[in-house]
Amino acid sequence: MVLWEMVARKIPFEGMNSPAHIITAVGYGGASPVLSPSPPPLREILERCLSPSPQNRPSFAWCAQQLQSLYAANTLDVEVNLSTLLGLE
Repeated sequence: MVLWEMVARKIPFEGMNSPAHIITAVGYGGASPVLSPSPPPLREILERCLSPSPQNRPSFAWCAQQLQSLYAANTLDVEVNLSTLLGLE
Protein backbone atom coordinates (compact mmCIF):
# COMPACT_ATOMS: atom_id res chain seq x y z
CA MET A 1 0.00 0.00 0.00
CA VAL A 2 2.89 2.35 0.75
CA LEU A 3 4.31 1.77 -2.73
CA TRP A 4 0.89 2.54 -4.21
CA GLU A 5 0.74 5.80 -2.19
CA MET A 6 4.17 6.82 -3.50
CA VAL A 7 3.29 6.11 -7.12
CA ALA A 8 -0.28 7.45 -7.08
CA ARG A 9 0.50 10.40 -4.81
CA LYS A 10 -2.90 9.87 -3.22
CA ILE A 11 -4.34 8.67 0.05
CA PRO A 12 -5.67 5.13 -0.34
CA PHE A 13 -9.40 4.69 0.19
CA GLU A 14 -9.90 8.43 0.24
CA GLY A 15 -13.51 9.28 0.95
CA MET A 16 -14.10 6.25 3.15
CA ASN A 17 -14.71 7.80 6.52
CA SER A 18 -14.21 4.92 8.90
CA PRO A 19 -11.84 1.99 9.28
CA ALA A 20 -14.90 -0.28 9.35
CA HIS A 21 -15.85 0.78 5.80
CA ILE A 22 -12.32 0.08 4.55
CA ILE A 23 -12.12 -3.28 6.31
CA THR A 24 -15.50 -4.31 4.94
CA ALA A 25 -14.64 -3.21 1.39
CA VAL A 26 -11.19 -4.82 1.38
CA GLY A 27 -12.41 -7.96 3.13
CA TYR A 28 -14.95 -8.57 0.39
CA GLY A 29 -12.49 -7.81 -2.40
CA GLY A 30 -14.28 -4.75 -3.72
CA ALA A 31 -11.98 -1.83 -2.96
CA SER A 32 -8.65 -2.28 -4.64
CA PRO A 33 -7.16 1.17 -5.24
CA VAL A 34 -7.09 2.29 -8.85
CA LEU A 35 -3.57 2.14 -10.25
CA SER A 36 -2.39 5.39 -11.73
CA PRO A 37 -0.79 5.35 -15.18
CA SER A 38 2.67 3.96 -14.68
CA PRO A 39 5.35 2.07 -16.63
CA PRO A 40 4.38 -1.58 -17.21
CA PRO A 41 7.15 -3.02 -14.95
CA LEU A 42 6.05 -0.82 -12.05
CA ARG A 43 2.39 -1.63 -12.71
CA GLU A 44 3.21 -5.36 -12.52
CA ILE A 45 4.87 -4.89 -9.12
CA LEU A 46 1.88 -2.91 -7.85
CA GLU A 47 -0.65 -5.42 -9.19
CA ARG A 48 1.16 -8.32 -7.53
CA CYS A 49 1.48 -6.45 -4.23
CA LEU A 50 -2.23 -5.57 -4.26
CA SER A 51 -3.41 -9.09 -5.09
CA PRO A 52 -6.58 -9.95 -3.17
CA SER A 53 -5.04 -13.30 -2.28
CA PRO A 54 -2.19 -13.07 0.27
CA GLN A 55 -0.63 -16.23 -1.22
CA ASN A 56 -0.20 -14.42 -4.55
CA ARG A 57 1.53 -11.38 -3.07
CA PRO A 58 5.32 -11.25 -3.49
CA SER A 59 7.87 -11.15 -0.71
CA PHE A 60 9.50 -7.90 0.33
CA ALA A 61 12.81 -9.25 -1.01
CA TRP A 62 11.24 -9.80 -4.45
CA CYS A 63 9.77 -6.27 -4.44
CA ALA A 64 13.10 -4.75 -3.43
CA GLN A 65 14.94 -6.65 -6.18
CA GLN A 66 12.39 -5.62 -8.82
CA LEU A 67 12.50 -1.97 -7.75
CA GLN A 68 16.32 -1.99 -7.77
CA SER A 69 16.32 -3.44 -11.30
CA LEU A 70 13.77 -0.89 -12.46
CA TYR A 71 15.80 1.93 -10.92
CA ALA A 72 19.02 0.69 -12.53
CA ALA A 73 17.38 0.41 -15.95
CA ASN A 74 15.91 3.91 -15.76
CA THR A 75 19.09 5.46 -14.39
CA LEU A 76 20.99 4.10 -17.39
CA ASP A 77 18.38 5.57 -19.77
CA VAL A 78 18.75 9.00 -18.18
CA GLU A 79 22.55 8.86 -18.45
CA VAL A 80 22.41 7.75 -22.10
CA ASN A 81 19.81 10.38 -23.01
CA LEU A 82 21.78 13.11 -21.25
CA SER A 83 25.01 12.07 -22.98
CA THR A 84 23.23 12.10 -26.35
CA LEU A 85 21.67 15.49 -25.64
CA LEU A 86 25.02 16.97 -24.69
CA GLY A 87 26.77 15.37 -27.68
CA LEU A 88 29.10 13.30 -25.49
CA GLU A 89 28.44 10.04 -27.30
